[in-house]
Amino acid sequence: MFDLNEIYHSNKHIEMPQWAKDMVNELCQMYDKPRPDICWLESGTDGYTGGWYAHDTNEIVVVADGNFRTDSHSLAHEFAHYVTNEGHTSTMYMELFNIVERLGISRNYMISIEWDYQPTRFASALMKRQARERYPTDHCR
Repeated sequence: MFDLNEIYHSNKHIEMPQWAKDMVNELCQMYDKPRPDICWLESGTDGYTGGWYAHDTNEIVVVADGNFRTDSHSLAHEFAHYVTNEGHTSTMYMELFNIVERLGISRNYMISIEWDYQPTRFASALMKRQARERYPTDHCR
């Protein structure tokens, strides 16, 4: 298990790349939300990549390894927490689907990462999403 407080204080704080700034600006416009505080950290020797959304301080933290695929997914995941103000719920994951699809982030990559991370909660959102795509009626929400 990773100690997020230790990661926050021991990993190097680096400037957020331009693509990530652009992504956040687009998402804020898309959701008509103010820009949250964002802390971009360089992944340390512990190998942790990902992030978290601090609801109490309205801060997104991304621990980046410099790989666009993993870093863009981490940012999208944490932004879904921000926009829904929820933990790992099916609502949050449904919003992550919307973000990924809107921004053109690999859906298959997102599914593989999230399935390993929160299989039960993600499976619920995935089933709802597939039902909505297959049976686009009002009762499939």
